Amino acid sequence: MKRKIATMIISIIMVLCSMTFAYATDESAQKLTDPKAIEKNISEQKHFALFQIDALVDKGYTYDEISKMTLDQANSILTKELNAEELARYNTAITAIKNGASPDSILSTPPSGYTCVASVPDGGGTDEWFHPNVNTTDSTISGIVSDAKAGARKIFKNSTLNYPNIQYSYYLCGEWGEDPGYENWCHEGVDLKNAVSPTAAAYSPISGVVSLSSTSGKYVNIYNSSLQITMNFQHLNNIDGTGALLEGKSVSSGQYLGNQNTSDGHVHVQVCSHPNCQSVHSGRDLTLNCIKPYQYIK
Repeated sequence: MKRKIATMIISIIMVLCSMTFAYATDESAQKLTDPKAIEKNISEQKHFALFQIDALVDKGYTYDEISKMTLDQANSILTKELNAEELARYNTAITAIKNGASPDSILSTPPSGYTCVASVPDGGGTDEWFHPNVNTTDSTISGIVSDAKAGARKIFKNSTLNYPNIQYSYYLCGEWGEDPGYENWCHEGVDLKNAVSPTAAAYSPISGVVSLSSTSGKYVNIYNSSLQITMNFQHLNNIDGTGALLEGKSVSSGQYLGNQNTSDGHVHVQVCSHPNCQSVHSGRDLTLNCIKPYQYIK
């Protein structure tokens, strides 16, 4: 009898241990796949402010890449495009965090009418806000990311690469800059990145006529009269090295445009409905000049 009782007790202990291990494993796995838990873990391990992680995600860096950065590297990336006023706001936020301020206390109030998406798929960040004109919500975000993925594959002419080898879900059209230093930014287009080849060739998804081109500025505008849109591509090297993309030249769908440059690390694409547009809308204000690009790039 005593032996049976002992055997029963041992069996119960083994079952309880197994259940505890399974629960711990499940909880660990959940934390590894939950973006907010990942961001919190990186913040604690690397001593980054949460807003810095969010801003780095907007710049196209994966959580794995961010976790390997030094604080100096992160600051260098996040401040290189800021003007003096924006840099002052960024540094003020850093100081406040160091002095014990709550991360929530440094966040700006979202602009009126903007919608919040709790989590953007494929490393696109958490609690991202979007301009009301782009209809980006929790219910539409999956379709938007799917269209952006198709656009990335088309522009880089690669039908097999997937996230994170091709990144397509960060800094989407109409996305608010949100983080200190970027509070007055609203993204005019979508950023697409070939992570396998830093200098990957990019190709036009539309035909048209070059309305604006700059080798030094690394951008080109292509106007399609049938669609009544002008598509702008930025961060490209070798834009008119052959003379093929001089203003007034015709462009065919699938034509080579240039190469993704390593300093920006992605190709920015935006679509303007102004006929034969000869401007490059910067996105450094809360006015959204461009329209959603997804239907035109996929």
